[in-house]
Amino acid sequence: MKNQLRIFLGIAIMILGCSIPTLEKMIVPSEPSIREVMKIDKPSDEMVSSIDKLSDIIKDKKDRESFAIFNKEFSNRVSDYEAKGEVILQVYSEAREQVFGKDLKEKYDSKIGPVIVEALKEAMGESNSFMTEEQKKVLRDKFNAVAWSLGGDNE
Repeated sequence: MKNQLRIFLGIAIMILGCSIPTLEKMIVPSEPSIREVMKIDKPSDEMVSSIDKLSDIIKDKKDRESFAIFNKEFSNRVSDYEAKGEVILQVYSEAREQVFGKDLKEKYDSKIGPVIVEALKEAMGESNSFMTEEQKKVLRDKFNAVAWSLGGDNE
């Protein structure tokens, strides 16, 4: 009888131990993602795949969230700019440096710089002319995709 009780208690403790992470998720609410907080709509799969490399490059959660917020704000503002493509790139680069200082640059710049430049080229083309409304929309969508990609776990 004592052996059966010990076996039963051992099994009960093992089951309880295995179910603690599940119970914890049910009891302790998780933090909302940046996607949820900033209401970042999921972009098209094509848009996400064009900048998906960033989510592989930036692993640190705090960096991902900060860069997601920065790109969402840039996405919101870029449509208002009346400028040539080269100026947009300069504004983006300088704003990124002002916001993040050297931290982000030292960690990721050699890796994220080419991805951002490629996204800008896809949106604006190769010529350095004033951006059309269509180009601004594509650019806004690109930066929104960056924010979405970094702002939570990919679904």
